[in-house]
Amino acid sequence: MEYNNIKDLVEKYWAGETDLQEESTLKTYFSSADVHPSLTQYKPLFSYFQEAKKEVSLDSIEAAVMEQIQHKAVPTKTKVISLGRIMKVAAAVAVLMGATFFLYNQMGSSGTQMADSERVRTLDEENESLEAYLELKAALALVSNKIDDGKQQAIKGLSRTKSIPILK
Repeated sequence: MEYNNIKDLVEKYWAGETDLQEESTLKTYFSSADVHPSLTQYKPLFSYFQEAKKEVSLDSIEAAVMEQIQHKAVPTKTKVISLGRIMKVAAAVAVLMGATFFLYNQMGSSGTQMADSERVRTLDEENESLEAYLELKAALALVSNKIDDGKQQAIKGLSRTKSIPILK
């Protein structure tokens, strides 16, 4: 094809004035091997249109995907456990644990079914606790007396001092 003719067709193409036959001529020219060097910049554009025709349409892709989904989708039985059911089980376990803890503490504090060695140990622990309490009380009374004595001494010392006039 003549270079000037193709150049005019390209200009018409960019102006949007070509018909289908002229666009077909351009596509044929740019898909050939002998393209003028000044027009090689347009070759990827027209070769893209040829490649785009070869691509599969979206409808056929959608149909293929749906076929694969339907083919591979095998219904399986799944067991669904609701959150309400789990909460009920957790509440029952919590009530049982609370009742067990409560009963265990009641049996331990009432002293029923306690062996003699356990009673003796409990009495010894109570005696030791009472002795420790009495010793602590005596120590605190001694500290309190010493603080009171110190307070009295400080008051006597302050009464002997002269007041200092405040300088202005």
